[in-house]
Amino acid sequence: PKNYEITIPESTPVSSSLLTLKTLPFSHTLTHIIVSGNTETGTHFKLDEKSAVLTLVKPLNREARDKYVMRALASYTSTQTRDLATITVNVVDVNDNAPNFGQTNCFTASVQEDASVNDNVIKVTATDIDLAQNKEVTYSLVNSPSCIPFSISLDGQVTVSSGLDWEQSKTHTCIIAT
Repeated sequence: PKNYEITIPESTPVSSSLLTLKTLPFSHTLTHIIVSGNTETGTHFKLDEKSAVLTLVKPLNREARDKYVMRALASYTSTQTRDLATITVNVVDVNDNAPNFGQTNCFTASVQEDASVNDNVIKVTATDIDLAQNKEVTYSLVNSPSCIPFSISLDGQVTVSSGLDWEQSKTHTCIIAT
């Protein structure tokens, strides 16, 4: 049996041609079919019966499945010859999921007026279901006059960045971006 292995991003467009199986050099009528491995989570691939081109027919989601292993059969009708192949499609992650703060999209914290610069106010956390470097979340404060006396580290720690004046502003509303 022949083995084919390809690696594609989960963002590969539907209708993309992924590979062409090389079959035995017969000049007889030939048909190709996928005989296993393409139905566990729905049919994602189509193998053209005549051209042996494997095509993506359904969007991929790396977070749901990272590998497809299929068996394909080439049949030569006039000689009754068959040729089996194993096709492995590895799916790699792309940064396709936005970070999520979970059930809490609004954080509230209190800080004393006499807090020192660099004092911690609150630590916020968001998660991303992507993988590896696509999973990393960094934070920033959206530019707002109300948020000037605060800063946020790349890991979500909000700190005092300048003096606070309760008489001038009793509350501060900051928007955190990921």
